[in-house]
Amino acid sequence: MAKSIITSQGKNILLNRGYQDSPSYSAPSKFKVGISQATPSVSNTDLTVPIPISGTELVDDCETADWSDSADMTTSLNDTTYKEGTYALDLTKDAGASDTATTDKTTTSRDFTDKQLSLWIYIKDATAYAKLSTTDCIEIRFGSDNSNYYVYTRDASDLTTGWNLIYFTSATADSTTGSPVIASCDYSYIALKADAAATTWSAGDFIMDDWKVSSSDDFFKVVVTNYPIFNETNKEVTMRAFLSTVEANGYDINGFGWFNTDSTEKLFSIDEFTAESKSDTDEFVFICVDREED
Repeated sequence: MAKSIITSQGKNILLNRGYQDSPSYSAPSKFKVGISQATPSVSNTDLTVPIPISGTELVDDCETADWSDSADMTTSLNDTTYKEGTYALDLTKDAGASDTATTDKTTTSRDFTDKQLSLWIYIKDATAYAKLSTTDCIEIRFGSDNSNYYVYTRDASDLTTGWNLIYFTSATADSTTGSPVIASCDYSYIALKADAAATTWSAGDFIMDDWKVSSSDDFFKVVVTNYPIFNETNKEVTMRAFLSTVEANGYDINGFGWFNTDSTEKLFSIDEFTAESKSDTDEFVFICVDREED
């Protein structure tokens, strides 16, 4: 692994459990994985971009071209470039009446309370990227109808070519229109804004896939049974984590963190490594050894 550290929170856990007769901090016993992990710091309290491991709720799988398009937008199935399943949806701006092309759908109703909405946006190359407006080039709406929704926007500088993970909660939304019924959100909308009304692009230049919501516990999994293992002779402890073929699929994982089970979980240690793509043909095993040096 390129970088591995015990955080300040982790050191506090060790002190708390080592010097109190009745420790008030629990031991590290569950983990998260993440993408786009920055170089770990002792001040970290979470991974840079944690990803859900299991238990997510599907909003739309983009396996059917049944969204309602604006005059400048045409959605169509793409069976070559996708994140999950067998298709994604091309987002093609093929007319010049407006600088903004949109599509929306009445999707599966989901309770958005204390949850995160996420979706993937693909940008084919630098030529496609250059056609986007500098500011608010992507707008996501999620709510209970087309008059009541949460709004989240991204600038071009927030994006890159290839796959981009877009995610937000009701608390991190940029704005709210009307009064969305957070317990029953079934209105999904995406707008792509070009640098000019006359700008168009082809199918495959911009693609979306895998709309879903995730609860906080979807990001955690517990340590493998019978771990940790202590070796008092070598003054070391070994922890083991496991991801099955159905967990954390569709992500390039390069971050890992151990957490305890306090009501607000504390990050014990964090690792950053070369990204590995996780799909339904992969199982990942993480073996972490902490050793006291003489």
